[in-house]
Amino acid sequence: MQEQEELEQKQMELFGIRLPDEYLREEISEATSFWLSPQALHNLITNYLQRLLGKEQELILGDKPLKTLRLSQEARSKLLEDFRKLPRQGTPSYREWENWLKGSNPRLSITFEASCASKYSEAAFITPLHPLVRQAAMALEVPGEVITTLQVEDDTLPGGDCLFAIFQWRFHGIRDDLILCPVSNSEQVTKHLPRLLERAKDYPVPVNPIPDISAWEELEKHHYKLWSEARTEHRRRTEELVQFRRESLTTSHQARISLLKDQLEQATDEKIRRMRQAQINAAEADYARRIQELDIAAERADITAQPVAYGVIHIDGGLSDAE
Repeated sequence: MQEQEELEQKQMELFGIRLPDEYLREEISEATSFWLSPQALHNLITNYLQRLLGKEQELILGDKPLKTLRLSQEARSKLLEDFRKLPRQGTPSYREWENWLKGSNPRLSITFEASCASKYSEAAFITPLHPLVRQAAMALEVPGEVITTLQVEDDTLPGGDCLFAIFQWRFHGIRDDLILCPVSNSEQVTKHLPRLLERAKDYPVPVNPIPDISAWEELEKHHYKLWSEARTEHRRRTEELVQFRRESLTTSHQARISLLKDQLEQATDEKIRRMRQAQINAAEADYARRIQELDIAAERADITAQPVAYGVIHIDGGLSDAE
């Protein structure tokens, strides 16, 4: 992805389109999310297995990147039932996972780390696309909004309770995308909220007093500000990318048409001339279609937002007000 972005960046400069240096870095960083990190996937799978099997013990064994998933025949049969609910795919990971679930071996070498997967080819590489992850996501999906209370230890932020929400942002345009955007009623906490949520645990103590509706409305206002800024930036980026692709497409189209017309002029056989003319007509139609697709992409550039979770996060060991 980084190589493709760098190439596109250089191509844009040929047309006089210079994007800020941080554009590429932001694109790359946004492609890596803690929601899909190895630890997050590990937590997801552990939660799924414990709920499905009704057992609290650790089923993924090992402290190193190469781990062992150990499940009884009964447990694998339950997993197989969930596996069969997934859309059928012919990828190697699907076939290998299905074969293990149907087999007699209770142990499976797995890893969540790419470097480990390249070293141990026999281990199942658990990525967001692996069927086990898809099973877990499907089984743990909660209809509607989630409301939760969490706690985390952190000595770099003010201690106490903070409201937070997680919004799903769906990007529309040339490249559709989806991200989760966490926000808090504290701008200082918002900047660190992803890492706090990654380490947070359930908070057994009820929050008292329960925040009233005005507090949540203030949180919505904070989110709206972030969403509005992101929406403006997304539209600007989309327009720049559309401009680049339109000029690039036009340049390549003109060169293609010029070549086909030269071939048409040089052709003496009527069949060859008809073939060249048909190629010219097809090229013009293809160009018009692709230009129209770019125009539509520019018009539909937008970010739609939807809340998926609300909660209160209690920060222990935080800085005092004086600090």
